[in-house]
Amino acid sequence: MYKSDQTDKTLVELTLLGDTKAYETLVRRHQAKVLSRAKWFTKSNFMAEDAAQDAFVTAWLKLDCLKDRDKYGAWVCRIAENCAKEMLVRFREYLPLEYADYEPSPSAVSVEDEVISSMEKDLLHEQIDRLPEKIGQVIRLHYFEGLSIADIAVRMQTPVGTVKWQLHEGRTKMRKELSSMNERENDTLVEKVMKKVEELKLWRLKEKKDGFAEAYKDVLAAVESLPESEKKQSALADTLLCGWWWLPGAQNDELFARIKQAAIEGKNEDVMSAVAFREDEKVPWSERIAFMRDKQIPFLKEHGFTKALGQEWFWLARTYYFEGKRDEGLAAFDKVLEILKPSDVYYANALSAKKLEELRLEGAFGKNEKKYKFDAAAEEYRFLDGELRFWSSPGYNRGHLYGEMLHSQDIFYNAFRCDRRFMAKGVKVGETFTADDGDTLTFLPKRETVETPAGRFEDCRISVVAEKGIRFTTWFKEGIGIVKQMAEEYGQSETHWLTACHIEGGSGLLPCHKGNRWTYALCGNPETHRGEGEYVMTYADSERVILSVSYCKQRLRYDENNWLDMIKQMRSEYVALPEEDDKLSDVSFAMTRAKALAKTPYQKLHTEVACDVMERIMAGAEETTPNRKINGYWNFFSVHDPIAMSNGRLEYGDRNQRLSFEWKKKIPAAGWAALYNDIYGILADHFGCLWSDEWLKTTEGCVCRDCYGQKLTTPFTIQRIGSVTTPAGTFDDCIELSFNGKYWTGGLRYRGGYKDYTFAPGVGIIRLVSRYKKENPYLLTAYKGTGEGYMPVADGMMRRFEAQNMTEGHTAFAEYRFVKNDNGELVVLENRAGYQNLEEKNASEPKAEA
Repeated sequence: MYKSDQTDKTLVELTLLGDTKAYETLVRRHQAKVLSRAKWFTKSNFMAEDAAQDAFVTAWLKLDCLKDRDKYGAWVCRIAENCAKEMLVRFREYLPLEYADYEPSPSAVSVEDEVISSMEKDLLHEQIDRLPEKIGQVIRLHYFEGLSIADIAVRMQTPVGTVKWQLHEGRTKMRKELSSMNERENDTLVEKVMKKVEELKLWRLKEKKDGFAEAYKDVLAAVESLPESEKKQSALADTLLCGWWWLPGAQNDELFARIKQAAIEGKNEDVMSAVAFREDEKVPWSERIAFMRDKQIPFLKEHGFTKALGQEWFWLARTYYFEGKRDEGLAAFDKVLEILKPSDVYYANALSAKKLEELRLEGAFGKNEKKYKFDAAAEEYRFLDGELRFWSSPGYNRGHLYGEMLHSQDIFYNAFRCDRRFMAKGVKVGETFTADDGDTLTFLPKRETVETPAGRFEDCRISVVAEKGIRFTTWFKEGIGIVKQMAEEYGQSETHWLTACHIEGGSGLLPCHKGNRWTYALCGNPETHRGEGEYVMTYADSERVILSVSYCKQRLRYDENNWLDMIKQMRSEYVALPEEDDKLSDVSFAMTRAKALAKTPYQKLHTEVACDVMERIMAGAEETTPNRKINGYWNFFSVHDPIAMSNGRLEYGDRNQRLSFEWKKKIPAAGWAALYNDIYGILADHFGCLWSDEWLKTTEGCVCRDCYGQKLTTPFTIQRIGSVTTPAGTFDDCIELSFNGKYWTGGLRYRGGYKDYTFAPGVGIIRLVSRYKKENPYLLTAYKGTGEGYMPVADGMMRRFEAQNMTEGHTAFAEYRFVKNDNGELVVLENRAGYQNLEEKNASEPKAEA
């Protein structure tokens, strides 16, 4: 603490030299009169404190602008006055009438006040610019153009409930921008920066990371400016890890080493847990147990990490069980429960994993891993700003039950899928909340009675969460929780209902109390499949709730008189048992039955394309075709649900993993062009779409996005290139999109690099050149159907591309069929091939001399 005889000028100069204690002295010296000045205008202690807080932080940020440093006190008071005035103007609609009559008098504003006011307005606009686009638009329309909430809803074609939420979020975020929420007057600058770091970590709740780079840059600069301490290193580890996760191109060894060192020096348990997990994943599976047991665990012990140590024991236990080492695995899970507390999510995860692994070894799920899949997980939810939000869900699964719905068993998480919340503040029953990524959450105005094996529940509330192609309807009973949930994915549906529950305490639609327990079962034909899950609240307090989740789904048999079941059997059982995952199984019976059972146009085309790919896969494998004539190495059948134009962008639907399948092997060098037969998919990976109308309005740009866990940066150019000829014809007025996909890693590198896509009006993509294999371009060889624009799509269309100039008997192609599914949605069926004709291969090989 500085002596009271230090002048303001001296303290300002010391602050500018980086001495935070000097500024703390300035704050303490002037806080009373700054508060008094702010309160004179606001007539509210709460608003005065906020205005004073904003004033001190703004003064700190602009301290180098103060010319006469002896006048800091008067200067910060004027800033506080302007902060108070600005607050009254901004929040006039929400203030009592006695506060709403303030109008600044032009004659009362000095030249210096005008400068400061201008500076404040600049800061205000900077804050708005940093908001998500839609929220910023709502703020501007409401506060700067004077539109009502109803008018904004009409202009933006958005539900009123969503506008209310966006307005609330915008105000909250703007008030957080210069000073963290709930900062106490006597907070040190270090504590303020720590709160900024915590806010940065909350970006994990956002599906879209627009604006993260700017926020990250600001927080990192603030952290790096702090004096050296353990707290600084801990904050640095948190901040750098956020950048590692969410900044394109950030994942490199140098940054990782810096993150690890900061975690060690700052004793940051969460970051060290993430570091240890990544290090484990980089070690070959055959060496992983020894690495974790003999290197990682001793290292974590030596450096005093407890939470990270418990998590390391968890993953070691999982690895032991996967390697058939039951005793070691059981002992390792017990170590987790010994080291960690029930407040740790991995404690709950160890309970579920231990239970399911032992049930598996006792034969509860059968011996055929293609017939079951279990999920050993834990789910952590946190109370943030008075709302319960989904936070994390570590865990793993076992079994190879493919072809089934992917998400129906995630009963609690499904209710939180929209913006990681199951309710939204300010959104009333019947209104719809829309998240930044387009997901929606609606609580229906009606209530229903639900009959379940656990009893009859009257007056149940109903929520509907909708994503692209997926919909979850959940029935809640006050004081009980979720009693029923229906999941709908691309035309299929599954329903779970409550079979038993035990409520120790808690209230509301989702009672939270340690010991609360719910058991759910899958509805449907018990002769063909069954599913059961237990959800136990192992910890609950005012800050977080933790669930231990154990779920298993089993396929007992496939119905040979059901088309979809035969499609699922073909998809799930064409690969041999896991210990022979490089071999194929005969699924010809399922293929034959699917052909016979297909009735609708969609079912018939789906069966035709799927069977064509599967027959090619079988023809190219020795175990299914002993005298094979082809060597198959890169063959795919994919269903993309759905495809549609939205806001000038043709979005390519996600690959439906339940129905899609593939067979990949090592590709001979002469066949490497087959890697690029995912013509639509590679384009969508980089841009999130197959076409954007914006491409007609620009000549260059850059896109940053997440894809398969990769942080991509894609600079691109657009040019008009006139006429282009392919085997399918000559096309005029073509444009070429050229890009360089950066920061792909591992086995996905081939998807990046330099690519040139050519589009023709009325037809769409007609050519792809990957510059690494430019001698083997993919050209349009056949097509059906035309339309408007540079990438038309419609029911009945077909596009076929073939790699040119292939040698040694290699063939690579991609064929896309557009069809409406049985729900009327336009989907794409992909038939992609990469194989070698063995007779042509042998003919191309040089003859040995006699």
